[in-house]
Amino acid sequence: MFCPRCHTEYRKGFDRCADCDLPLVDTLPPEPEPSPAQRASVDGDWVTVASLTMQTDVVLLKSMLASEGIAYVAMGDSSVFIMNGPALAVRFMVPPVDVDRAREIVEQLAEGYQNPQE
Repeated sequence: MFCPRCHTEYRKGFDRCADCDLPLVDTLPPEPEPSPAQRASVDGDWVTVASLTMQTDVVLLKSMLASEGIAYVAMGDSSVFIMNGPALAVRFMVPPVDVDRAREIVEQLAEGYQNPQE
């Protein structure tokens, strides 16, 4: 028997957790799969894949990464929205496992400016 909250195991004959005061269960549910962000904390440091200053680029890259299911951190994101003065770069970082795909997406974004659709 197990407590569903603290996962303490109890001998037969007990029906409530002494610490949590919850009814015990026969088996614990399986551990959930880690999110990309949790995987990254295990796999190593996040990697910078882009540094952007244009608000439209920042918004578009966020959308593109999210649509691919790639976790990202946009460091300095709020600085793009300052109206007076120079915009500071927003640095996009992704988990090591997603670096190659994220760099492909950044290239697609850059190619969109080189070959605009008419």
